[in-house]
Amino acid sequence: MLIASAKSGDDKAFAALAETYKRVLDLQIRLCNPPDYMKEDLFQEGLIGLFKAVKTYDGKSSAFVTYATVCVRNSILSG
Repeated sequence: MLIASAKSGDDKAFAALAETYKRVLDLQIRLCNPPDYMKEDLFQEGLIGLFKAVKTYDGKSSAFVTYATVCVRNSILSG
């Protein structure tokens, strides 16, 4: 339900999702082992990936956490 609210443009719902998935973003950043000065920028890239995951998730192919993790990782790597 939170995903559907965020998908429809509810900023508070996306903020709640971002807080929930903060650990996923942090883990994906640590796996890249970037220099400290890049971590904040990569966190922002991860949030963009989470936003894209919310907007494109169809609910059929996989669990949201799996889909979001892949989207976040791809966004961080491209950043």
